[in-house]
Amino acid sequence: MRGIVLDRINLRERADVNSRVLDIYEKNTIVEVVATKPGVDLDQEDLWYQLKNGGFLWSSGVRIHMEDFDLPEKEREQFMICYRQTKDGVIREDLKSVPAKLSFAKLSLPSHIENIRAEEWSVKGFVNNVMSSVHEVDPQVKRKHVFIYIPGYQLQLLNSLRTDLLSSFTLSYMTHPQNSIAKVLFFSWPSQSGPKRETVDDRSVAAGESFTANGMFDYLEKLSIELKKENRCLNLVAHSFGHQLLNGMINPKSGTVPQKIFENVFLMAPDISYLSVQINGALIKNTIKNPGSSDTILYDLSKLNTLANNIHVFHDKYDFLLYSSTVRFAGDKDLRDLSETGQYRNLGNHGNMLKQQPIHDNFHFIDVENEVKNNPAGDLWDYPFRALKARFERDINDMQDPTN
Repeated sequence: MRGIVLDRINLRERADVNSRVLDIYEKNTIVEVVATKPGVDLDQEDLWYQLKNGGFLWSSGVRIHMEDFDLPEKEREQFMICYRQTKDGVIREDLKSVPAKLSFAKLSLPSHIENIRAEEWSVKGFVNNVMSSVHEVDPQVKRKHVFIYIPGYQLQLLNSLRTDLLSSFTLSYMTHPQNSIAKVLFFSWPSQSGPKRETVDDRSVAAGESFTANGMFDYLEKLSIELKKENRCLNLVAHSFGHQLLNGMINPKSGTVPQKIFENVFLMAPDISYLSVQINGALIKNTIKNPGSSDTILYDLSKLNTLANNIHVFHDKYDFLLYSSTVRFAGDKDLRDLSETGQYRNLGNHGNMLKQQPIHDNFHFIDVENEVKNNPAGDLWDYPFRALKARFERDINDMQDPTN
């Protein structure tokens, strides 16, 4: 797999920032990646790439290039829903604010950020473009699903658009022999990091509220209607920190959330309080931002019950990145003390704690540990955080069951 160095970076002898420097690679250097390994954590990222020459590069310093894109030309055409500021069609990755209008782009995968030009489409224009592309690749309704993919948190401010995520997602599903997906619509939003976790939470939820307040659901609702006419359906995948944006979208201060526009919603490694899926959600106080403040945010993913027919929640107690997110949000509080940190426990780690909570019947919970325990991933490309360090595994077990 070919990688491109994002900025000047040290090639290390081991997956460790303190190990011997073998070489220094400048920005835009092309490297050959052969494996991924867990290593020493740097800026909350402990995944490292091992190169063909045996050295290691920190994964956030390299972008993987999807060069082996084995799809017919018509299937390479996907779409971007751009919920970002633009100037003359160029997406402003340096800005964290969201626009009052959506823009769109057709993508021919694998795509490069510098070649993307976003433009405003009417609702009718958006629907016609997507439906026309669906018909080209699948005129006989053998592939009934169109997916919208909301990605999660990005550590880096620049290059956070990460179109390789769409390439990876598309390749993983559309090359499967039982694939039923016709098109993927990548939802790009300013998910890059901020100075403090609570600041990013507030900004992401507010961005979701603005989406609905500005009537942007109309695009998705009209597309869903046209797909249903052909016995097709619209689906949504939200990943990790993208659930913060989704929470704002379905809990707006103004605007209307449509009903049953999605057949399925997949909540993948949700980086949001596990209390958000109980009926009526939970009002959560951001105690880190201002311990004396009464400010609260409504976290209520149970309202997806109105938006979709089926909601599938994927959780894994040993997902280290989600554990790190909980640690960061709880600050210096003892994670074994539920009275202090219970509301901050992450749905992606703590889906198994929901047995006593009132949950809508169409919420389905999938424990990733049960899915993979008999077939452990043979390559960390597929499951990069399975090989946890022993101390983190102990900490996670203690957090989930303090009586151990």
